[in-house]
Formats: sequence, structure tokens, C-alpha cells
Amino acid sequence: MLNYHSGCEAAAFGAWEAGVKMLYSYPGSPVTEIVEVMQRLPQVKSCWATNEKVAMEMAAGSCHSGARTLVVMKHVGLNVAADPFFNLAYTGVVGGLVVVVGDDPGARNSQNEQDTRLLCLAAGVPVLEPATVQEVQALTRLAFELSEQFDLPVVLRLTSRLCYSKDKLERQDRQPQDHIGSFASPIQKYLLLPAFVPGCHERRNHNLQALAQSQIADKLCVRTLPDKLQSRYPLGIISSGFPSGVVQELLGQDLPLLQLQLVYPLPQQQIRAFAALCERILVAEESSGYLDQQVRSLGIATLDKPDYDGVGEFSLQTLRSEQAPELDSFIRATMPATIDIRWLDNLPPRLPGFCGGCPHTGIFQILRQRELYVVGDIGCSTLGSLEPFSALHTNLCMGASLGMLQGYLDGLGVQAATECVAVLGDSTFFHSGMTGMMALARQECHGTVIILDNSGSAMTGMQYTSLSLTADKWLALLQSLGVVHCQVLPSLEPAAIERWLDTELARPALSVLVLKGSCVQELNIKDETPFRYTILESVCTSCGDCVKETNCQNFEVTALDQDQAHIAISSSCIGCGLCSQLCPEQAIVPLSVSMLVPATGPLAKPLARVAGKLPWARMIRILNQQPVLAPWLKKLEHRLRALLDRRQQKAAAAAKVDAVQFYPAE
Repeated sequence: MLNYHSGCEAAAFGAWEAGVKMLYSYPGSPVTEIVEVMQRLPQVKSCWATNEKVAMEMAAGSCHSGARTLVVMKHVGLNVAADPFFNLAYTGVVGGLVVVVGDDPGARNSQNEQDTRLLCLAAGVPVLEPATVQEVQALTRLAFELSEQFDLPVVLRLTSRLCYSKDKLERQDRQPQDHIGSFASPIQKYLLLPAFVPGCHERRNHNLQALAQSQIADKLCVRTLPDKLQSRYPLGIISSGFPSGVVQELLGQDLPLLQLQLVYPLPQQQIRAFAALCERILVAEESSGYLDQQVRSLGIATLDKPDYDGVGEFSLQTLRSEQAPELDSFIRATMPATIDIRWLDNLPPRLPGFCGGCPHTGIFQILRQRELYVVGDIGCSTLGSLEPFSALHTNLCMGASLGMLQGYLDGLGVQAATECVAVLGDSTFFHSGMTGMMALARQECHGTVIILDNSGSAMTGMQYTSLSLTADKWLALLQSLGVVHCQVLPSLEPAAIERWLDTELARPALSVLVLKGSCVQELNIKDETPFRYTILESVCTSCGDCVKETNCQNFEVTALDQDQAHIAISSSCIGCGLCSQLCPEQAIVPLSVSMLVPATGPLAKPLARVAGKLPWARMIRILNQQPVLAPWLKKLEHRLRALLDRRQQKAAAAAKVDAVQFYPAE
């Protein structure tokens, strides 16, 4: 039965059908879904590794034992895994080893647009590049066979467009694998000592050459000729990957095309044979000029493309060449008609931002108010750079914030320690920040580091790639790395954070603060929910500070006139209580508490003032930490909300309007 599936699902199905036994990965868009799909498939053991290097090293042991193994990571993750990746080409494999790498042309979810093909060229690792979802499935299966036949790891290069595309797929049966595990030998092959390295290098080169000259390589060249056959064509196109599908669909009836599914090593004979059929050759690719350079290295002249610089995703406009003016007519003829979308101009933009109720927004509001220069990292913390916080000023790569902090203080002097902090998440810290922390302690850095702990890799889907530590274990870990001045605080206590910063920014030593707060995506908001909050209109001045300081998506703002707005909190509030602590008028209280405060009358404002002054967020957190009191507190909250709901129904009925059910009946 044919069903629609994405490119990520196709890769997962292809690996499963090939009989893969082990799967290792560190999450990263656009290929995270591959792992999530395979975790639902039987007969495959999967593991979220601490980082990509560890994932590659786990895969090395697995494939050397004879098991077919899959490694999944994004393109910048391959940089982290480069050390074992390069050396695996020397040792070779026993069971097939396939590395699925997700490139990101256009950098929609990444910090660069690097081309994995260039890294594989340097490492001497074969690269397969599918153009369609069906090819993803087929080439993933084939990659394991190539890996075992030619004793090399094989990279399957996917790009964002292909990962998220959908097409019909036909599932196939799983290939049985007679896996009898054993330790790899001889040492001349698997032990990379200087005496053995030249032989390993020579064997790798021989295997690459054998692959390039094999019949399989010839079959991985898909040649398409126009219906009107000619002895020699005026123009031909060589392509690979996602651009091949676009070119094939739009130009395949008019021009001869050669799609290369094996882009390293290149099948030279097939390329030369195709070039002999064409007077001029144009290369279609994205991310870099890798393929164009490789074709030219064979002595084949290719046309210059002045509009192509490797930036962004592929489009037909990048194929324009002054030496192929006839191509312009083909491109114009295949461009879709212009659609009038002026109505979109009236829609407000949906900017990226923290999730509503995220416990880690408060720290960025504090850092902005203090006008500190924030060296950031990779992950959700990068959202602190956006309005209204604007409290993250630079980042580089996973774990780089710690080394960059030391570099800034070395360059500007220790007096800059009072003006600069480093911020990173717990997943990033375990990924590649621990070595940086040890270096800061060893160098006796005077800087300040803030670790945002939500117990997972939240931005990629809350994968558990690292340890979930209690406060005591955090302190023990940091002290073992050489950090003397460290503390763990709840992320939703801005007053305590302010006091800590007052002390530690002035301290001439390394200080580390861990802010613990659970990711809101992990909360079961459909179950018995925590105390949700509301605004007491009798004391609210509509100043908007609650919205500006938290940027919480659960605020609903309705303009009443040019100078005033009505602010309310939606029913999707998860009860973090940050807004109640930041409100200058103390007008935000738990929803159930609001029923004790009259909306009108002489006592409305005085009672609202009294209710607003109580530290509700802190009180609720403390009570919820008591095993005996927490269940009773939830029951009381649930009953108060049910009572409030009934009052609202009566009021709505009296006003002859439909009642709005904010909470389910008990």
C-alpha cells in the first residue's frame, strides 16, 4: 500500500529494511525525525548520544563488531564528529556503516550553510545524494551494501527541502542479517599506529577507486535524453541532489540531463560519455561549487553561472548563464504564474520566540536591564537575542560561549568581567561545554557563567541527550571541574537571581549559576494543571510591562483606543508565575484567588492590592515541593476553579451570552 511519507521517514524505512541493528545520533534539524521514526520500529536499538563525536565513536564499535549501524546528525554535527569520521575511512568497517547528514541550504535552522560533500572529499568517504523521497529510501538501503562491499563508511547527504518533502512510498520487508558479533581484527587494519597508517591509507584509496569504476557506480548515473534524439545536443545539464528533481521536472523534456546519485567518488566514465553528447555543459547544485569543480577537474569545460554563489536554496535563476541564452526561455516558460498575495500584507508577522510560560525568559530580562554583554551558545537560549529581550549578542557553535568568554576577558582585561557573562543550556554544556569549563577553572578566569537547565535538548524536540541532575549533583559536578563558586537556583525566582549577580559579578573569580526550570513542552497541561494566573482589572493600569518583560504568548492584548489596551491572560497559561513577579502594579494573581476579590465595589481595589502583594509564585512552588501538601493543594485549586467556572456560567446566562468553559468540570 502506498502512503505519503517525508524524506526523513524514507531514510528511516530504508535503514530498517536494510536490516540496521544499531542507531546513534545527536538531534539536529533537519534530520531529527529520522531517529524519532526509527525509535517506533522494531528490531532496532537506538541511542541519543551526548554529542556527534560520541555517536560516531559508538557507531565505530558497533559496525566493527559486525552489526549494520546508522548514524544521524546535521551538517555542523559532522564537524564535531570529524576526528573519528576521518579515521573510520582508514580502518574500514565490518558491518555496514551509513552516516545520514542533513545539510541546511538557506540556514533555516543552523549557523552556517556548509556543504558536507567537501568534508567527505577531504575524508575520503563516499557520498550518495538522492533527489526524491523514493530515492532516499532506495539509496539508504543501497548504502549499507556499498559500505560492506567496499569496506568504507558511506554518507547519505540530505537537504532541508528533501527532508521535509512528502511523496508516496512503498514499504518493503526487512532484510534478515546473519549477525554473529566478534571483535575486529587484525590490528594492522584496526589499530592506527604510525607503522600501519600508510597501509590503511593505501587501502582506502584503492577501495574508493574500485567503487568509482564499479558497475554500481554506473547505475547510480541517471541519464535522461529529450524525446527528440540528436547525435549532439547544444546544451546538457549535470546535477545532483534536490536540484536534480527540480531540473528533471521542469527541463527534462527539453534538455539532456545527467543526475549523479554518487557524487564522491565521481563515476568519471559516465560523466565523460555524457559530456561527449553535448556542446556545452551546465552544472546544477546547491550549497557550493563542489560538483562544478569536480567536473572541471576531469578536463570538461562547464559554463559560468554569474548568479550562483552557493548562498541559499536552489532555484532555476541560479542556472542563468551568458553562454546559454536559450536557457532563459526554458526558465521563463517553466516559472509558475504570479499569484496575488497582497492580502498577506495585512497579516501580523509571527516572529520566533520562547514558548509561552518558558521558565528561562526571566534571566534575559534581567541581563537586558543590567546592560550586560552576553556571549551565547546554540539552542533555545539564542531566542534571548530577539525582542523584547535583545540580551544575547554573539554565538559561534556548541559550547563556544565558555572559550569566547575567556577570550574576551583576555583581550579586554579582567575589568570586563563585570560587563560580560556567558549563557548556555544544559544539553550544550554536556555536548561540548565541560572541557571549556575545565579550561576556565584552570586559567582562573574571573568570568560569570549561567547554565539554563531544562533537562534535555528542547529546541530539537526535547530529546534526552544528557544527564538530568539534581541541585546537589550539579554542585558536585561543577566542583569536580574546578569551579569553587557555584550555585543552583530556580529559574523563576528573579529576586534571588538578581542578588546572586550582584555578588558574583563583583567577585574576582569564576562563578557559575545553574538555573533549573522544566521545559513547558514536557508539562501535561490537559491533566490537573498548576495554578493559572489572571489580571485583576481593578488595579491593572494597562502599562503593558507584563507583556514587554516576558514576551509570553499567553497574553491577549486588545486595543481599546490609541492610548489604552485591554490585557488578559488566555486559558493556555501554564502557571509559571513569572509575570506576577514582574508586574509593577502587583495586579496578577492565581485565577482561583481572583474569585475572592470582588470585581467592583468599594472593597475591590483594597482587596486586590492585598491579594497582589502576596508572593504567590514562590508560595505555590514551595507548597508543591511538599509531598504531603501538594495533592491537597491541587484538589483545592481544582475545586476553586470549578466554583469559579459555575459563577461565570451564571453570569453569562444572566447576560444572555454563551458561557465559556475555561476548565473542565471535576
